[in-house]
Amino acid sequence: MPAGEVLEPLLALVLFLFPQQPGSFSLSLLDSSPFFFLPFAADAAVIIVSAKSPSWPLLTPLMATAGSLVGSALTYRIGRNVGESGLRRLLRPALLEQLIRRARSKGAWATLLTGLMPPPFPFSASVLTAGALKVSRKTLFPSLAAARLLRFAAEAFLALRSGRPLLSWMNSAAVHWIAWSLFLLFCTGLAISFYRILRLSRSRFKSD
Repeated sequence: MPAGEVLEPLLALVLFLFPQQPGSFSLSLLDSSPFFFLPFAADAAVIIVSAKSPSWPLLTPLMATAGSLVGSALTYRIGRNVGESGLRRLLRPALLEQLIRRARSKGAWATLLTGLMPPPFPFSASVLTAGALKVSRKTLFPSLAAARLLRFAAEAFLALRSGRPLLSWMNSAAVHWIAWSLFLLFCTGLAISFYRILRLSRSRFKSD
């Protein structure tokens, strides 16, 4: 059996799941968690869904923002629970020191700027640090909501402007191979996520 026939169901599954309206919510939620690794997944979902649903221009950015806020709330809670000492088991020392410095000097504004920037800016790590340092939720989450909504709305606008060419490009053979690459990256991300969960569980067990 040719390799293309074997890969086709997997590629079709990837291309089918991401464009759904709930997909933008779910992927944004996962993208804002510290245990999920798939760069640009939430952004890709927003762009694809917006291109396929031009009659609902604001729905997709709003759903993606809502998902990101839910994921950020969970991440913030984890940060508060593990504290600054727990962060040292989850984040690289250089990254952690940089995030702590920014959070202490700029507070919620540091996370707002991170929320506007695309990967590889460490959004979930920034929220995790904000939780560990007990940054005020009254300023943090409105800032996050504004930043994520602005970012996702801009992506949706670009998708609406180039909707037809984008959808034609999505039906090309090149996109099938891109989707396969994303699927492999997704599997890698899941493996990294499970490793992080296992690492956190072991550190908690040792501390108890």
